Amino acid sequence: MTFPDMQINVLDPGIPSTPNAPESLLISGVCSEGPTEEIIAISSLGEVRSKLGFGPLAEDVALCLQLVGGPVYAVRHDVSGTVVNTKLSAEDNDDIDVTGTAYEDFAIRVEILANNRFRYTLCDFPGIVPVFSQPQTIPVSGSFVVPNSGLTLEFNTDGPNYNEGAVYFGTINAPEVGLVDLGKVAGVVRESSLLLTLWLVSGVQSDSSAAAALAAAFHSHLQQLTQSFRFVRGFVDVGSGDDVSDVLDVAQDWTGTRVVSGYGTCSRPSVLPFTGFAFRRASVSAGLGVRAIRELISSDLSRTASGPDDSVFGISFDGDSDRRLDAVGISTYRTWPGIPGVYFSGAKLKSPAGSDFTDLQFGRVIDTACRGAFVGQFPFVSEGFRTIAGGAIDPMDAVDVERSVNQVLTDLLVTPLNARGRPGHVSFVGYSVDRQHNLNTTHTIISNISVRPLGYAKLIVTNVSLTLGGE
Repeated sequence: MTFPDMQINVLDPGIPSTPNAPESLLISGVCSEGPTEEIIAISSLGEVRSKLGFGPLAEDVALCLQLVGGPVYAVRHDVSGTVVNTKLSAEDNDDIDVTGTAYEDFAIRVEILANNRFRYTLCDFPGIVPVFSQPQTIPVSGSFVVPNSGLTLEFNTDGPNYNEGAVYFGTINAPEVGLVDLGKVAGVVRESSLLLTLWLVSGVQSDSSAAAALAAAFHSHLQQLTQSFRFVRGFVDVGSGDDVSDVLDVAQDWTGTRVVSGYGTCSRPSVLPFTGFAFRRASVSAGLGVRAIRELISSDLSRTASGPDDSVFGISFDGDSDRRLDAVGISTYRTWPGIPGVYFSGAKLKSPAGSDFTDLQFGRVIDTACRGAFVGQFPFVSEGFRTIAGGAIDPMDAVDVERSVNQVLTDLLVTPLNARGRPGHVSFVGYSVDRQHNLNTTHTIISNISVRPLGYAKLIVTNVSLTLGGE
């Protein structure tokens, strides 16, 4: 006996010719509040603070709510905050100890003012003018709790030597998502009934080798979801805290047709600011994930007409000046000469050589086709069809199935308007039933979907010349 089921296989490379589908974004990462390994829906900025607190996860959820709307699905990884025990030093002055547990990237700057006072900022990031606290008096106890940061500044109160004009600097990195906790969250996602299309893993990874392993595992988890007819593409940082050469060294060791891997950070306004913290350090992956949920499934995220990434300053890596990462399928920020703002170099899937799925939009339209096939074919599971001599399905019955599924695919991929306002997320999509396969003996229908994508003008070449004389 054959158990009722359905199987959808994506061919890669494919056979040359191959209202918008509902999109749901999951963001997972590290934050200071809320249950771990539990999917929650968040619809307002107030809910972000009350349910997630602060940290990369909270900021990315808030960014998505601000730019796109909600709900946004969030999962807090079971990762402890970074235990801080460091010193800030200034020449000819006493040190300032920093202690506590931080869930966010902080670039600390403390300035000593007159009359035993000081001011501080937690966002002394490149490319911005940091926002400082109001002047504070050095406490008699020496301990100053920095609000909402998890940190405490410890001043020396035993014959203190803090001279006016002294400046202290220090950096603290947020905790990072790891292989074990990613696996646990992936298990929660598999056990849920949530129909996702995009998944962003928040945060910056400091080590490229560990990040490559994380990204490869992420692809495996996303691939497992296809077994329950959930077709999801993911975004993850691949070592923006490491050197470009190190990222390139490990780039060839893994591939993942479901993962957009990003390198590079930026300074961007905090959606959830507090005293001394108005900007944050964020990975390009966060920008890509949020932009993807804003854009249509057929849109290339490097499309210039969509505009620059919102309010981004001080990028750490410019893909326009160094294109080696783009060549190995890693996405970055980039600038355009004479054009203000920061753009994406693309949303590259970390696919192997020869793959059709080089860019996110190809994966998204195929995922929509796969989901459409599941929905369109579902009414025909265990259906009885007439057969002809040799056991193949009767062509008249095959037409019934084809008509039904093609209508679903047309509604998803052909009828909706693309970014240019023209009908079609693809140039062509067609579904057909194999009329030769023996249905009687195998209890199986073989079908095929061919998708021909839009063509994307990644390079525009213009020849300019002088015409001297004549018309």
